[in-house]
Amino acid sequence: MFRRLLDAHPHPEGGAWTGARMEEATSGFVNASYFSNLLGDRIKQPGLDKLKAIAETMGFPAQLWLEEPEMWEIPQGSGDLMFVPKGASLKDLLNELFASIPDERTGEAMTSAEVAKRAAGRVTEEELQRMRSGDLENPTLQQLLALSRAFDVDPAYWFRRGEDRPLVDQEVVEALRVEQNRLILHRSLGLSSDQKDMLLVLMEQLQKRGEI
Repeated sequence: MFRRLLDAHPHPEGGAWTGARMEEATSGFVNASYFSNLLGDRIKQPGLDKLKAIAETMGFPAQLWLEEPEMWEIPQGSGDLMFVPKGASLKDLLNELFASIPDERTGEAMTSAEVAKRAAGRVTEEELQRMRSGDLENPTLQQLLALSRAFDVDPAYWFRRGEDRPLVDQEVVEALRVEQNRLILHRSLGLSSDQKDMLLVLMEQLQKRGEI
């Protein structure tokens, strides 16, 4: 993954990025040794702060770290990208998920214990509490992916722009309090993209029939 990013984003002064160049560009935050070890696949759980720094320095969207390389569409020369913006810390983003995404079975807010269980051991309840309080600000890539799966959100959520609309508005929260709505949502989670499209078409047809 890192090699593909290096190939797609050469150094602005020409040539490839090296450990020394990265260390200089990040004022030592990502040093040459870390660069070399990441490139050599010797760092299995890189920290979010280091990945963000590399992305910002090289000029690519930080969310590419969270996506399969086969799905990448790497823009060249993207100059106005924003990563985790001011006012949208990990603490803020995580607490927003807890506030806006209820348990589909009960309609009630999920607890840290429930989310930890959904994360299948990748994130502990204690780590979640520390993230929510702001004590843990640098989760690993695997932890972010586990949280994305636990809440069923796109991994790019963690890098969203500060002016985005809330992930789930109050109208949706109220709708999920209805048992039938929660059942429809729960049963649709395992459907493929094509199957979800078919379901949307069917819903539109039912709505049109109701208007006749």
